[in-house]
Amino acid sequence: MEADSNTTITQPLTVSQVVAKLEDVRRQWDELLLRIGEERRTEPGATGNWSVKDVVAHITLYEKWTLERLQERAQGIAYSPENDDPETDGMDMDTRNDYYYKRDSARGLADILTESKRVHAELVQLVRNMSEEELHTPLRLTDTVSYNVIETLEGNGYEHYEDHIRELEAWLQKSPASQE
Repeated sequence: MEADSNTTITQPLTVSQVVAKLEDVRRQWDELLLRIGEERRTEPGATGNWSVKDVVAHITLYEKWTLERLQERAQGIAYSPENDDPETDGMDMDTRNDYYYKRDSARGLADILTESKRVHAELVQLVRNMSEEELHTPLRLTDTVSYNVIETLEGNGYEHYEDHIRELEAWLQKSPASQE
């Protein structure tokens, strides 16, 4: 059977391509944080009511969840919902994000930035050490729930950064401090 000339066949991403995407988006993120400046990172309103600090904590939370699930798999530990925060069990994403926003709001900027760098570096290293087979083997959470590892790294990793980079760039462009 011949492929339709309008059909695009894409090859699956490789470990090195995923690592490059994670590193590239983190470089863009770090450059954006430098442009924003430390003094503005706790200013409310960067994204809704959230400050830049809150967005960093939010992204870190999802990267950390991904890191922990992949570490468990690498160690042969079966996923257990008890490893997740029981307070968020059954919450939709917006409610869960709000819960973590409130929980993390008292944390200091330096603490959040340090955790963010550490978690991201650990995630990149873990992916770098994966075989191609591991990258393409679903991340099984339960008998009925599994995640495509690349889609998880996209959604909780580089595409998540890209979404928030766009939001923070727009905030930065319209904020009074950028007009000076």
